Amino acid sequence: DHWTDWLQVLFPTTFTARVSRAKRITLAGDFNGWDPNGIELQNLGGEVWEVTVDLKPGAYEYKFIVDGDWETLNKGSIEVK
Repeated sequence: DHWTDWLQVLFPTTFTARVSRAKRITLAGDFNGWDPNGIELQNLGGEVWEVTVDLKPGAYEYKFIVDGDWETLNKGSIEVK
């Protein structure tokens, strides 16, 4: 057993998308079971959308869904340390 097995260390991780003319952007990834409606980004004005998610350390893949379209932006990956 390792001490990290019982210690839940989460890191606030900010995801930012720059998209013009979007009505709704959500975030799906392996950290939320690729749920297209689970995490909604907030429009900060103009083309900037953002959300902060608490994640355990690790490497993750994710994708932004723009107005229900999975293909508008490319799939990305992030490593949380």
